[in-house]
Amino acid sequence: MIFQRAVKVSLADVGIRDRRRLAALLEAYRGAVNFFIRLLWKDPQAGFNTATSKRLVRTRLSSRYRDQALKQAVETVKGTRKSAQALGVKPGRPVFRGQAILDAKFAKVLLKPPRSEEHDLEIRLACLHKGHPLTLKSKRTAVLNRWLACPGATIVHGCSLGDGDLLSLWVSIPAPPKREAGEVLGVDVGVTKLLATSAGVFHGREFRAVRDKVKRRRPGSKGRRRARRERDQLICETTKHLPWDRIRAVAFEDLSGIKFGKRRGRGRRFRRAMAPWRPPKVAQRLTCLAQEHGVLEISVPARGNSTTCLECGYWSRKNRRGCLFRCLQCGHEADADTVGAIASKRLGEQLLPDRLEAWRDACRRDKAQREQRTERARRRGLALAAKRRAQREAQEAAAAEAAALEEVSAKRRT
Repeated sequence: MIFQRAVKVSLADVGIRDRRRLAALLEAYRGAVNFFIRLLWKDPQAGFNTATSKRLVRTRLSSRYRDQALKQAVETVKGTRKSAQALGVKPGRPVFRGQAILDAKFAKVLLKPPRSEEHDLEIRLACLHKGHPLTLKSKRTAVLNRWLACPGATIVHGCSLGDGDLLSLWVSIPAPPKREAGEVLGVDVGVTKLLATSAGVFHGREFRAVRDKVKRRRPGSKGRRRARRERDQLICETTKHLPWDRIRAVAFEDLSGIKFGKRRGRGRRFRRAMAPWRPPKVAQRLTCLAQEHGVLEISVPARGNSTTCLECGYWSRKNRRGCLFRCLQCGHEADADTVGAIASKRLGEQLLPDRLEAWRDACRRDKAQREQRTERARRRGLALAAKRRAQREAQEAAAAEAAALEEVSAKRRT
């Protein structure tokens, strides 16, 4: 199994002329993606094929860039419709203002020894002028060097191009084997205390203040963006405090869709308070850190975890009042988040064998797919080499035949 990590590098040393070329490329690319989004939205039968790509005529992009823009448009439209279907709402046509995801056909990343020169990182990017690539010089960051220092890590040719002075690159890293020793750690993701573990430890007690700061800022303002960045940074830092070196699996609740739907007690006030809460972000960080440390991530159902008594198994919504859990049947009292974390741990221990076998199956499928891709690439290389060899032999034969005819003609003239 191989996972990738994104790394941002600075483009502060890029000149004005190169910045203009980058801005022109990004503008043309976004225009192409939005054209294909409008086309796919009106004609769902159109897909990722040459006929659809050629429908974009008025553009400065090459055919390869058109195909890449069509591919990103297809993914955007599919994701929008899938998200609307999951939420049970009518989908609206998206407008692409994001980053251009470019693979090895467009960007080559060249690494030099760290600190060997002032700029030890180069990105050669195909631009709008064919045959005149753009060379972007930058510096290797500490994060990039840390990922490249992992065993078997390689830089991925390609980049993510957007506005601003940052460019995103990717590092491919082989996933370590899953740890066989250690316990299963249950984690409850809360709105007041960010993380509560089954060991009774709380992380991110200041999350409520940061969450309320996002809610108080005006939508679309710089203050709201700063508060969101502070919230995301708190999530990233808090998830690192878990004992990743002592556990073999982490079990957390699947909270997708928890902020949606009309249920008792979830009116306008509740929705406004919960809007800055980001359970998917926490789940994403837990999954990433688990992959890096060789820990198995287990997503468990969330229904009834913090409202079911751990002692007698009695379930009732009235068992929980805010952060306090008190069983109405046996009187057991505890912190509600800790109760949810312990319930997640028990469910994780039950699901551990099945999830471990599923991970091994995924590893086998991933290995088989990589071998198939390597074999297809080898066959394409052999076919291309045979084609070039045949063309070269045909050219040599034609040249020899022309030389023989010229020699015969010269003898006749003499």
